[in-house]
Amino acid sequence: MRVWLYSRLSNDDDKEQNSLLNQRRILLEYAASTGDTIVGESSDDNASGMNFRRDGAAQIVKAAEAGLIDAVLVKDLSRLGRHKTQTALFIDCLREHDVRVISATEKIDSFNENDDLLMGARGLMNDYYARDISKKIRAGYRQKQRDGIVIVAPFGY
Repeated sequence: MRVWLYSRLSNDDDKEQNSLLNQRRILLEYAASTGDTIVGESSDDNASGMNFRRDGAAQIVKAAEAGLIDAVLVKDLSRLGRHKTQTALFIDCLREHDVRVISATEKIDSFNENDDLLMGARGLMNDYYARDISKKIRAGYRQKQRDGIVIVAPFGY
């Protein structure tokens, strides 16, 4: 199978566990274990999973539209995206081009009907996580402002 490796790192991820190098190593090992042929790879560094306006994701779509790939390998589905609806739409776009999404660590395949429910549940959890982290960060900023700690540069700086 011709596969595309994709990794993403946001600014709030655990840098050790989700580093782009670590994700790539996991994907290379997975592809080697299944005998897949790597035909391309892309990554997005410091990119939110809540939208798909990412260069690495756009490269996947171009490869799919050109018929160059059979599957996209990701470490886990949260690396593809955290917004449940946009991620589902992205996966459906790839399906239209007969491209599957395979999560190496979760053993999920978007072409396996039995994994549909699991993908939906993962999508909900990933979406909730992103929204929860965002709330916590905003609350931290508000507390720092109440404590008199300047968060932004003064106007005109």
